[in-house]
Amino acid sequence: MNKNKKKIGIVSVVIIILLAVIICGFLIFNLTKKTSGMDADNPGAIDLTGYSNSGDVVIKSASYLYTGDGKIDGYLVTVSSKGYNGNILMDITFDNTGNTVKSINIKDQKESEGYGDKITDNAFLIQFMGITAPISLKGQTAADPSTVDSEDAQTTETGNDTKDTAETETTDASTSDNTTEKGNVWADGTYEAEEAEFDDQGYKDKVTLTIQNNKITEVTWDAYNDKGELKSVLSADGAYEMTEHGPTWQEQSIAIANFLIENQSVDAFSVNKDGITDSVSGASISINDFISLVKECLTKAAPVATLEDTLDNTSDNTAESLDSNTKDTAENSGSTASEVTSTKDETKTVPGQIDAVSGATISSTAIVNGINQAQSFIKDFVMAK
Repeated sequence: MNKNKKKIGIVSVVIIILLAVIICGFLIFNLTKKTSGMDADNPGAIDLTGYSNSGDVVIKSASYLYTGDGKIDGYLVTVSSKGYNGNILMDITFDNTGNTVKSINIKDQKESEGYGDKITDNAFLIQFMGITAPISLKGQTAADPSTVDSEDAQTTETGNDTKDTAETETTDASTSDNTTEKGNVWADGTYEAEEAEFDDQGYKDKVTLTIQNNKITEVTWDAYNDKGELKSVLSADGAYEMTEHGPTWQEQSIAIANFLIENQSVDAFSVNKDGITDSVSGASISINDFISLVKECLTKAAPVATLEDTLDNTSDNTAESLDSNTKDTAENSGSTASEVTSTKDETKTVPGQIDAVSGATISSTAIVNGINQAQSFIKDFVMAK
């Protein structure tokens, strides 16, 4: 009897030891999985430990993509990028070099209906298929997403129905730097500019201007307060009222923007010392800020001077560096400025550039920044290990 009890006791101890070994092994296995970045649902998951993940663009997750025989075929990166109304969540796949975009899928977004939400349209997304990162919007240069100035990136996501003017009293436009638009070669694209500070009324002005075929085709002038409320919308709803009787602020802004499009130059505006113009019927608001911001947009859009300006203003040292055949052609062949413009137009298409959604530059920029950050993550973090 005692012998049986001893045997039972020994067997029990052995079983307990085996169970302890199994449990310890299971815990160690799971700990190894976590520290190595493995995922039961995604065995190709990439560990983000040690990656500096902050700012307007955040890498949410990443994983390797494999071929049937187990070789790395590419990368899948899930990115959250700050848009106009919130973060845009997207899946981006790259080839095995980490440079070429294979697909992009917008998983979640809260952008403005009819404007920013067009980033989900196939017409916009198809531009990214097969493109080599880093990329940029046409008319802009590619930049490190972590260094993008949010103020410089701002634009108004409104259409023709909400074009507005800004009612602020600033320096007389007639005394500001007078840049004549005529004679400039403008690169196609959408450009924006905004005031650095909120004015005394609590609004900050911004202008978005579109160039197509060397012409101003669309202009939006608006202002917003620290709550993000657009003066155009407040004006249309009656929440923003002016002391003067007559057209609303929104109606005046549309008329002023249309006048610029019709005349293609801010020089067409006749402006008095208070910034009021009599060029637009019914206008009673100062257009000083509007003119200043339009000039800033056009400066960004005019990277190339005309032939005449180039020949007149080029220094001796720069002139010596020009190709002699080019100078001979420019000075003696009778080539016209329009011919020079045509030559420049032929070189406007730049690899790695895409068209922004019209009226939604912030949303478009968020997609571009997300792709560039994902590509940088692959090249500088994943492949660098």
